[in-house]
Amino acid sequence: MDLVSLQPLIASLLLNISALSRYPIPDRLPDVHVVPASEIQQRVCDKPCRARAFFVPGEGVFIDASLNLTGNMYDQSILVHELVHALQHVNGRFSYEENGCARYAAEEVEAYDIQNKFLSQTDDPRRFAFVTPPGACQDYPPQRQTRTQ
Repeated sequence: MDLVSLQPLIASLLLNISALSRYPIPDRLPDVHVVPASEIQQRVCDKPCRARAFFVPGEGVFIDASLNLTGNMYDQSILVHELVHALQHVNGRFSYEENGCARYAAEEVEAYDIQNKFLSQTDDPRRFAFVTPPGACQDYPPQRQTRTQ
């Protein structure tokens, strides 16, 4: 699926996110790159892992090409999560938080909350929870400034 065919979906998801979060819809749609899972895993984990998408300020959202974004609400929710990160960045939502680890946790909690609200509008019973693994912030900030899903 290419970006041109994704633009109506992205616009629709941004409307939904705005309704759930009160983030204004940006004048310009965030860049979304549909890439192989191997590229996501290499950039996020440097090895095979469960990451399906991530956001990089200045580059955009990267999402796994194997996801069914047109027919699967659960897969769409992964894009919703990353679009929330794009809106957080554009709006400077957590820029006040000096502690990088606390900022990361606050961003993730909000993104998962909005993702779960999106899923609650569907028949999909799955939900996400953010848990900071023990010792996760010892090496903060990470080498890559990404948000993963």
